[in-house]
Amino acid sequence: MQNWTWGLFLIALTIAMHVAGVISMALAGMSIRARIESRNHLTLRQVAAIQIGLIGAVGLLLAALHGVEAALWAAVYWWLGALSSLTDAILYSVDSMITRGASGLVLERHWRMMGALEATDGMLLFGISTAFIFAMLQAYWSLMTRGRSHRVRIWLLPQCRRADGLITNEQHRQWYDPALVLGGEAEIDRRHR
Repeated sequence: MQNWTWGLFLIALTIAMHVAGVISMALAGMSIRARIESRNHLTLRQVAAIQIGLIGAVGLLLAALHGVEAALWAAVYWWLGALSSLTDAILYSVDSMITRGASGLVLERHWRMMGALEATDGMLLFGISTAFIFAMLQAYWSLMTRGRSHRVRIWLLPQCRRADGLITNEQHRQWYDPALVLGGEAEIDRRHR
């Protein structure tokens, strides 16, 4: 029962830490976005470069946050005596958190349920991180497409039935607005044919 108590406590603690970190990054991201929006003279390349740098920084900060959370689990494993050395505890913890499970290390029999609970925690934490990165990309996409003409020419090969009954492919050039395509409401602008 102790392993469940420790495991659930660590899950709650690491998720709270993770959410606090994500909220801090989101607030910083909102501040950066407000500055970008106030400068209407930024080019598409400048906005894209800012977004790439921002997502890269967020990725590094999230990786560091995952590392701190894995170290917290490792410290508890070592303190409880579930693993004999701190180095082994860190390796086991990182391996469990990413659900790889190939380190070759095994917790003491009494504490093995904690390893499974850490894997569950890792899936939840990585899910939060993935959702946050996606939300950041989505938020900044509108800045990249706002007020810009982004029509992209693509070639379609629709099948056409000829009078003799044969089905052929005819090339058609059509213009699509990527923002509409990504939003699921693709509309063909046939004026540019």
